[in-house]
Amino acid sequence: MSGSGFFSVDLPALTEFTEELTTQLHATTRQLTELAPLAEFVLPLGEFTEAHSLDQTHHAAVADMATLLAKAGEAIAFAEEVTNTVALAYRAHDDGLTADLSALGAALRPLPGSKPSTPDTGGEAA
Repeated sequence: MSGSGFFSVDLPALTEFTEELTTQLHATTRQLTELAPLAEFVLPLGEFTEAHSLDQTHHAAVADMATLLAKAGEAIAFAEEVTNTVALAYRAHDDGLTADLSALGAALRPLPGSKPSTPDTGGEAA
């Protein structure tokens, strides 16, 4: 917020940030997809107790990683949605102000053939 009480939003930077969040969301989704086969993969370590224990630990780590990636994806998706909503709202506000200013400018233009207005001289003849 500026000292005058107004916010300044850099729409191109906000849009760029939204695009980066979209990229990160796609990457997270891809990683989840690539992680899924590991949950079903049986480590070929042999038939002994330590091998089975290591296989169980491996599957637990894969499950934990999938949960972590899913939560990260949800957080990124939420951030992307909020950032996009803010950018769209500010863009719509800017577009509305632009239209209002254009309409005001058109209303203040002198009509063709009319004399331009002169500044008020306080009633004195020029």
